[in-house]
Amino acid sequence: MRLRTQYSIAMVLLIGIAVTFMSAILFYQFSKNARVQQTVSTEAISDAIILQIMKRGEFMTNSFSRYLVDDIYYENQAKITQALQSSLTQQDLLFIEIFDPKGYIINDGSVELWAFGNQVNDPQMLNAIRKSDNIYTRIEADKVIFARSIKIDDEVIAGIHLGFSLLYIQKDISKMEKTLQKELTELSERDFQKNIFIVIVASLLLLIVGIIMAIFTANKLTQPIHQLALHARKAGKGDHLNRIELNRSDELGQLAAIFNKMNRRLLKNKKEIHYQAFHDHLTGLANRNMFNKYINETLQQAANQKKQVTVLFLDLDGFKAINDTFGHEVGDKLLIVIAERFNAVIRKQDSIKFAELPNNMLVSRIGGDEFTIVLQDIGEKQIVSQIASRIIRSIASPIELSGEQLNIGVSIGISI
Repeated sequence: MRLRTQYSIAMVLLIGIAVTFMSAILFYQFSKNARVQQTVSTEAISDAIILQIMKRGEFMTNSFSRYLVDDIYYENQAKITQALQSSLTQQDLLFIEIFDPKGYIINDGSVELWAFGNQVNDPQMLNAIRKSDNIYTRIEADKVIFARSIKIDDEVIAGIHLGFSLLYIQKDISKMEKTLQKELTELSERDFQKNIFIVIVASLLLLIVGIIMAIFTANKLTQPIHQLALHARKAGKGDHLNRIELNRSDELGQLAAIFNKMNRRLLKNKKEIHYQAFHDHLTGLANRNMFNKYINETLQQAANQKKQVTVLFLDLDGFKAINDTFGHEVGDKLLIVIAERFNAVIRKQDSIKFAELPNNMLVSRIGGDEFTIVLQDIGEKQIVSQIASRIIRSIASPIELSGEQLNIGVSIGISI
């Protein structure tokens, strides 16, 4: 055999060995990166879901501790039960308990109040909230516990205790991890076979071509996984508006679609919780939380711009007697009708919209039979007087509910 032929064969063999060795290194790195990205993605998704539960739990605990103060103080069990039941419809919420300062349950969200009078079975939690005004949080193997004391001024009148199940989260994470692992494994196997063919062909041509092709292919495969991990980290920090734009019809494209769907669901839940925290569940008006936030911002803005702010405090006269005589159901219907009458009166003013939040007004229900109207930049005091007079006249006409003619009045305090 001629030397040139031997040299050519040797070069071909060396090129083949070098390309095969480099390709093996590249594919090993690719597999390692895929495993790392799978781990990072799974951990990021898990952290995002756990963080969402923590935010939901802290938000609900703080909201109930403020929203239920008056009802607990006046022992309004019906209102407390109604508020708790609206949240117990959440699949992963295990329980909500309101207990007195001694740790005895006064409301568990059930109509029958099955747990009334029972001792709260969590001495660690009780001891912690007695020592601190901060929210108490404890993560266990299968649930997350939240609690805090409920105070009026500096006096503890009750406490709230709720728990979220981690079972559904663990199932979702396990299912997502299996899906991610399966899809990445299948994708790796198919692309490995494809790139082996490319490497064999490239080994007959040029070493550098094979290396470039291997690097290009590896980058092509790992880039979407990096993109998924990046968006998972953003979701873990509470950014649910970002969307993965991955125009692929394969498994990675399907995985991106699953992530986007999960993100939309988390964003929807977040918006629903925010709405419940700042709106009255009965009338749809802004609640006390929204009123406090709005009045603080409005007063600050008015002080900077040297404008006036007018606040109307409306208290229904005779509502308690009607509520005690005809029951809470009639009382709730009466509040809805009164809110509608407020609507009819306020809509006569061009600058006011009912139950909306334009720049110049806010209508709120801040208590059982207490309402407020905040008006900005009212040029003439006569307009405020006209609004108050129309409200009084609208409430003065009888209201027919359940076959009864109900008469109720309203007292209005005006602060400018």
